[in-house]
Amino acid sequence: RTMTATAVLQLVDEGRLSLDDTLASVMPEISAFPNGKSITIRHLLNMRSGAFNYIEDESLFMKMATEPTRPWTPDELIDVNLLHEPYFEPGEGFHDSNTSYILLGMIVEQLARQSLPDFLDHRVFAPLGMMHTCIPEDVGLPAPFARGYGIDFAPAAAPVEPISHRGVAKPE
Repeated sequence: RTMTATAVLQLVDEGRLSLDDTLASVMPEISAFPNGKSITIRHLLNMRSGAFNYIEDESLFMKMATEPTRPWTPDELIDVNLLHEPYFEPGEGFHDSNTSYILLGMIVEQLARQSLPDFLDHRVFAPLGMMHTCIPEDVGLPAPFARGYGIDFAPAAAPVEPISHRGVAKPE
């Protein structure tokens, strides 16, 4: 999220986008998005858009849990919002929403005419000397990575396999 916000703010700084632009004005192709004519870039950045958080859709959550290696497209995740009412009118509350950052990533890709990973590589990671930072485009996480632990109602924490939004990483 931090890097996506950085990309968005770079585009704002260049005058290619305004924090007060609406989702509908920047991405008219998703005109059916709930409240798209009222949601601003600023709302998306600060979790005040009211956009439904796709991970809170029980059906999608179960699909993700049972198919952890299946990649999900931004469009698939955004489409979940058409099945749910927004949490509130834009600017009228706060609710964490992964959907907001999926939308922001799509906006960066549209305006920059390149993928978000490529934009971040060239415009954020490389200039800052972050040579080991990336958005993985394949299944899994690049090594080395930290091992996660989860509590599954057991007396002790158990190791869990690392999972990215693109799939499961295999430990070395």
